[in-house]
Amino acid sequence: MRHVRDLTSLILAMTLLQLAAGVMGVLLPLSLDNAGASETAIGLTATAYAVGFLAGGIYAPSMMARMGAIRAYAAFAAAAAAITLALYWRIDAWSWAVLRALLGFCFVGLFTVAESWMSVATPAHSRGSVLGVYHVVTKVALLGGPFLILGVAPLSAGPFMLTAGIVAIAMIPLCWTRQIEPAPPTPEPFPLTRLWRLAPGAVIACFAAGVLNAGLIALLPIYAAELPGEAVTTAAVLQAAAWIGGIVIQWPAGRISDIIDRRLVIAALAAISALGVGVLAAFGTAAPFWLAFAALGAWGAGSLSFYGVAVAHATDHIEAKNISKAIAGLLIVYGIGAIVGPSFYGGAMQAFGARGLFVLATAGGALLAVTMLLRTRIIPAVDREDKEEFAFAPGSGSPAISEAHPAAETAEQA
Repeated sequence: MRHVRDLTSLILAMTLLQLAAGVMGVLLPLSLDNAGASETAIGLTATAYAVGFLAGGIYAPSMMARMGAIRAYAAFAAAAAAITLALYWRIDAWSWAVLRALLGFCFVGLFTVAESWMSVATPAHSRGSVLGVYHVVTKVALLGGPFLILGVAPLSAGPFMLTAGIVAIAMIPLCWTRQIEPAPPTPEPFPLTRLWRLAPGAVIACFAAGVLNAGLIALLPIYAAELPGEAVTTAAVLQAAAWIGGIVIQWPAGRISDIIDRRLVIAALAAISALGVGVLAAFGTAAPFWLAFAALGAWGAGSLSFYGVAVAHATDHIEAKNISKAIAGLLIVYGIGAIVGPSFYGGAMQAFGARGLFVLATAGGALLAVTMLLRTRIIPAVDREDKEEFAFAPGSGSPAISEAHPAAETAEQA
């Protein structure tokens, strides 16, 4: 616990950022929906965010090396706060596509700075427990963020001002810290072709996580707006159901994957997610609220959990000195999937309504489950004694950034 206390300022800063991200996850799609944007256009703005996320993951380490950790963090946070306010200045899909790409770049830069700093500042023997506390606290903030704007009209200025203010305040704890800044990173690429040769199952699952998770999360508030009740409240509760399912199941699933073939665990989780959204594909907007809540909880338990197992599967096949760089490659794969997913989901929802959204999610989960089962027939499982120990990695938002950042390798070798 001493190391958690030492990193309180970093954890607090990132908790505030996830709180802001939670607000935007519901606010932005509902605002575009109220402004008359189509589901396809809403999906495209989420795609733009993923493009910025991917670009930030590639270039943020070099910016951190050039500017230093605290100055880079302050620059990213100031830009993110200003961009959040600019969103209210002009509410339309095309303007927001540009602004959301910039916002994605800034947010992944913020996570890169703070999480790599945390990895370097924590001794290897306690890093897992510190990161576990960090991920639980920040994910609770993420699912709790939407509840800050309950009953507020999405197109009003208040939610945008609140979100920008939270992002700006998130600069204070990090600038206040007494922790010594980490050394500038020296990133070295890990070719994706090599990653595919070593662990194709992990690459497939990480890409699927980007497509399935980013796509459905982006459009879920639009589905919630079609249900009885106040749109923001309904969207907040349904998103919370999905995130709670993912948080509860993530760790048990990882531990089970330490015992049996991880690809079987991924297949089981994908099947659970498909069954959850399959219920909503059958009922659409006619589903009672309790059923939608339970179904999305099941979807979250499956779909928001298998990314971490996929990362562990990859590390089983990669030498220790290259693990952090390989995980950076998986983050890029996830980002590519997150670029593809929202556009597909938006088109399906615009063409077929809510059922189209959930039919696509059901098919994707089922396809991943079958693919993982087939992979187990082609390539045998890794022996249990050769497995790397499972480490928590969320299935959406900022997956594995702490481990993906090149600076983490320094800590691993210490």
